[in-house]
Amino acid sequence: MPATSPGVDSSTANTDYLAPKHLGTATSEVKNKIQKARVAVQGLPDMERTVNEQEVEIEGLEREADRLRGVIRGLAEAARAASVEGDK
Repeated sequence: MPATSPGVDSSTANTDYLAPKHLGTATSEVKNKIQKARVAVQGLPDMERTVNEQEVEIEGLEREADRLRGVIRGLAEAARAASVEGDK
């Protein structure tokens, strides 16, 4: 009989059994890890903002990047034109 439950990937399954007397300690450890993960996630930037708010900001930033690329193209064209005029 297999040591893991049906449908469980045996390559990653923990085959050690938890004795009932250790259940409280194991539960506390899991709760502690979850709390640490929750604190870590809350420390990430923009976690208080919705996905929609972030998408709106991204769209604005993409428009600004496109505008700035156009400015750079215009400056490059002006520099080339000035260079051609200077070569005459």
